[in-house]
Amino acid sequence: MAVVAAAAIHCSPQPGRGVVAYTSAGALHLLDLGTCRTKTLVARGAGWPVRFSHDGKWIGFGSARVVSVKGGKVLQPVGAVFTWAWSPRSDAIAGITTRGAVVQGGPGVPARTRAPPGWGAQSLAWSPDGHVFAVGRGRFAGIPSAKGLQQLVLFNSGRGATVYYRMPKGQLDPPDVVGWASLPHGAGSLVFFQPDVYNSASIAMDGLPVVACCSGAGLPVARVVPAMLPVPGFFVPCGSRIVVVAGDDRITETNKRIVVGTFRPGYLDYSVRDLSRDRSRAWVSPACSHDARTIAVAAGPDRGDSSLVNPHRSIWLLSLDGRTRRRLTTAPSGWSDEGPAWTADGKAVLFTRQRDSRGALYEATLDGRLIGPLAELRGALVGVGVSAWPVATR
Repeated sequence: MAVVAAAAIHCSPQPGRGVVAYTSAGALHLLDLGTCRTKTLVARGAGWPVRFSHDGKWIGFGSARVVSVKGGKVLQPVGAVFTWAWSPRSDAIAGITTRGAVVQGGPGVPARTRAPPGWGAQSLAWSPDGHVFAVGRGRFAGIPSAKGLQQLVLFNSGRGATVYYRMPKGQLDPPDVVGWASLPHGAGSLVFFQPDVYNSASIAMDGLPVVACCSGAGLPVARVVPAMLPVPGFFVPCGSRIVVVAGDDRITETNKRIVVGTFRPGYLDYSVRDLSRDRSRAWVSPACSHDARTIAVAAGPDRGDSSLVNPHRSIWLLSLDGRTRRRLTTAPSGWSDEGPAWTADGKAVLFTRQRDSRGALYEATLDGRLIGPLAELRGALVGVGVSAWPVATR
């Protein structure tokens, strides 16, 4: 399709800020924060998630549909999948089909089936160097039981796969991969997963442990936090650390705090501490700064009678050394500030100000200046109290 260009609503050109992709009413738009020009790349049918390729030349959205940032034909290089991820080092996509197959491909690269339908793939994440991606597998004959195949498998980005970890015998808890983190001093990386206790979606929505694996294939895992909801964006790598939204209870407006895990070379040598240190608020949606020193996070009042409609959150900045904590925005009554994302130069944070199915995209500079609305948004996604439009920055 032809690219339709327009100016952002209220925008001050800021060279170096980068670009932001977002959806509104099913259309995919690209906003250049340096020029304040907006392009419509896809007119309809675009939805969550929205993700840039590693080089910023492509945008993936929905069920791994892909379009160039210059516009043009919409591709689907790995077919329709229910979960997928870009490689951090190449224009490659790994995905999982509804029948549990693992597929890999990319723009201009033919799709390959890495594991066949019925294999039992459930979750995946790429390693930081892009050499492998981890897949959580649960394959059962009939009703899920402890006798099924419950494995964490590493797929080489080229060819070959290795069973990296097997869940202990007698347990029904297939691994759901949530991400990776690099160890300092080039000492390798760790993959993290949640054991899906009893293979129960209902139990999972009240929180599952996050465990780290492995300094060596087959070695035991270490539990990092006792409970995290299986919600996208609740596990965030940040340099050689991980940032986790910890706390049980499926309602995100209560008992949610930000914890940071620091890892050192050696066999699972790590420490975990509470970064938010404020139980009067519930904290969600952490975003790591480019220098891995600060996170932007959304926080609202911790209330037992949680409202999924209006959590009334604001955006905060927390330093990972725990020394500073600063409120960056204050949402007007009846509104909620959600989904922080850093601009390319690290000098501002983008976020969505939302109320029911209405919203707008804003920019807050680190000195507290508010710019916007940059764009009006329609058609919000709401789930377990985390409400956000699909937005991605480069």
